[in-house]
Amino acid sequence: TLRSHMPPCTVVLCHGDLKPSNVMVYPEAPPKLIDFELSGVGWRGFDLYKMFRTGQGSREANMVDFCTSYLNGSGGAEANLLVEEAKLFEPVTWLEAA
Repeated sequence: TLRSHMPPCTVVLCHGDLKPSNVMVYPEAPPKLIDFELSGVGWRGFDLYKMFRTGQGSREANMVDFCTSYLNGSGGAEANLLVEEAKLFEPVTWLEAA
């Protein structure tokens, strides 16, 4: 079946509006997320893909680097699976934006 070829889609507590403008970055401290009014239970891949959704397409290398950090440095195959999970949600993220 199609599902047997798909990566698992993990349900987590999602930010709901994950995008660069909702990440505060300071040189002397870890990044901080702001604007949690849309947070709730949802698919991890959906939340992560929203960070990379642009009119010019997503950059694979940026997604892999971000997912490696998200997984606390566990890169390689695990980060690539997370990128693939996130990519499954690209069409849904555009529907939401419409």
